[in-house]
Amino acid sequence: LEGAKLVGANLNGTNLTGSNLTEANLFEAELTDVNLFEANLSHANLRRANLNRANLTKAILHEADLTEANLNSAELSLADLQGALMDSISLIGINLKESNLSGCRMQNANLVNASLIKANLRNAILNGTDFTRANLSSADLSGADLQGCNFTSANLEGALVSEEALLHTAALENAILPGGERYHHQR
Repeated sequence: LEGAKLVGANLNGTNLTGSNLTEANLFEAELTDVNLFEANLSHANLRRANLNRANLTKAILHEADLTEANLNSAELSLADLQGALMDSISLIGINLKESNLSGCRMQNANLVNASLIKANLRNAILNGTDFTRANLSSADLSGADLQGCNFTSANLEGALVSEEALLHTAALENAILPGGERYHHQR
């Protein structure tokens, strides 16, 4: 399926385990409950695709375009999203545990209640992203741009993130900070 043109295709519930979808065009495709375990979606166009509850465990999405995609309640643990474009994406309740998001651009994204335990977000551009109640414990946020991010009630315990980067966030109220202490002060 490398380079396949599947614009607007309805693939709901399809089993695509291990598929090679490199450079596939899945713009506005319906992929609810699809199984993409260990699939290769490098350089794929997934703009505005619906991947609600999709299984992308161990999937490779190098430099994939997921702008405005819906991945609510999807499973992306151990996925490789290095350099992916994920602006205005909806990732509510998603599991990104131990995923590689280094160098990705994820501006104005919704990661409310997301699990990013031990995720690699090194050098990611995360401006304006909502991490309310997200679990980022032991995540690597080194060099990440956190300007305008909302970390209200988020768990950052053990996360690698500079104090300076946290100063540029929009909200930290009630968040658990990297050292384990809870943030209580309004800025």
